[in-house]
Amino acid sequence: MGNNKIILRTSGLSEMEKLGILTAADYFWNQNSYNANKSLWIAMNKVYGKELAIKLLYFNDAYFGLKEVCQKIENNGLQHKNLRVAKNFENALNNSYSEFEQICSNGDLIKELGMYKNEILKKYNALLSTVE
Repeated sequence: MGNNKIILRTSGLSEMEKLGILTAADYFWNQNSYNANKSLWIAMNKVYGKELAIKLLYFNDAYFGLKEVCQKIENNGLQHKNLRVAKNFENALNNSYSEFEQICSNGDLIKELGMYKNEILKKYNALLSTVE
């Protein structure tokens, strides 16, 4: 009694799943004052440090930006403005991944982010090839 600790075995979980567990634990312990963005920021800072956490946010913004543009292209066809925006997100994604790769010593995280990057770039390039 009185011990507010939880022990989890995280072997086999992806780096993103580990962050998800930390934010879920924060929610269960702080339901009344829980803030998802703040919780994720605190978790990333604790696990990876401030510099890597910032790089992760840049990667995340570029990844989901490109993913959203891909969805728009799928729904509405290729429009010039979508292509320009997608190219900016593609460049931001590649740049943020390269910067992250240079300063991160967590091989599992680099591999996981590389998988996400390659997955969305493959989808984007496939969409471009269907409309050219």
